[in-house]
Amino acid sequence: MNNQCRACGSAMYNTKGRNLFQKKNAKLLLNFNLVTNNLALKKDPRVPSCICASCAESLNRAVIFRARALETQENFLQQRAGLPENDLPTDDETPGETSNSEVKAQDADSLISSLENELGGKTVQKIHK
Repeated sequence: MNNQCRACGSAMYNTKGRNLFQKKNAKLLLNFNLVTNNLALKKDPRVPSCICASCAESLNRAVIFRARALETQENFLQQRAGLPENDLPTDDETPGETSNSEVKAQDADSLISSLENELGGKTVQKIHK
């Protein structure tokens, strides 16, 4: 079963596959478990133990991405910690932008105005009564 990749299942025809369970590849196995949310691979002679070069490269990129995302999140949290509470935007609001509720209210006012104009000055409330 050593001619298939443990990660993608594709056939491995070259010698660039790396055995996940060799001591020299311990970090590769740790990263595999990290990225796969602790899939906890076990050495089993009935299933492949190697990972192909393509999957090893994808794994390395995923680990780098994860580290960058964690670092960025930490930086944002530190920046946010330095702001006074009343300066912090709410979850549905981006600083300098109109919130969704404000846009909906503006849209509703605009719709009512255009309907009133079309109806010759009669208010929408009078029509619904």
